[in-house]
Order: sequence, then C-alpha cells, then structure tokens
Amino acid sequence: ARDSLVSQEPMAALCQKLGLQNYIQDTADEIYISCLCDVIESVIGAIFEDGGITPAKNFILKFFLPMLPNTECPSMMEIIIKNAAKA
Repeated sequence: ARDSLVSQEPMAALCQKLGLQNYIQDTADEIYISCLCDVIESVIGAIFEDGGITPAKNFILKFFLPMLPNTECPSMMEIIIKNAAKA
C-alpha cells in the first residue's frame, strides 16, 4: 500500500495536478520525475514546519488518499493514523 503513494509516478502526478511544475526552473527541456517528487516532499515538509502534524496530515489525506485504490484505503488510513499518533 505504501508503495502506491511514495513511488515517483504518483508523487509526480500530484505535483502536476497541483500545477507546481509551473514554478520549477530547470535548465533541461523536460522536468524530471524525481524533481517533481522533490517538490511534493518539500511542500509537505513546509506544511509540517509551518503548522505541525495536523495540517501536514490533512494535506496528505486530501491529496494522496484519493489516489489509492479502494482496497488499500482502510489499511493506509490505519498506517497514517498510527504514525500521526506517534508524532
């Protein structure tokens, strides 16, 4: 289940869905998938640093959870809630 979210393709797709690729300056003609992943990771980190675990968790739930196949949602929710409780 975890791989469904943290692999490069879903993270890059979310970056593009949010239009964040428009704010990346790259000398190459094509923005690489790994760069898009770095942007999403940075956004989540910034949300966490600015507001703490709750806003970061809300962002993740809002944008990543819908990307999961329905069969994976219950187990992923358990993981997210369990990890958030540790923070």
